[in-house]
Amino acid sequence: YLTARKTYVAHDPRNLCQVGDKVRIIESRPISKTKRWQVLDVLEKGRTEMALPEAVEGVESQS
Repeated sequence: YLTARKTYVAHDPRNLCQVGDKVRIIESRPISKTKRWQVLDVLEKGRTEMALPEAVEGVESQS
């Protein structure tokens, strides 16, 4: 089957979103040159994993 995606530039005034989140957006007045949408709510959090600083330091010291 075919899955369609489109990327929108949306304004997030409450700073709720992270990279990879699925959100609900609504059309709004132009906020900037490219922003015509606003984030209404977060539907699903993304699965971004971050390395712990201690793990990164251990890898750097071994090389």
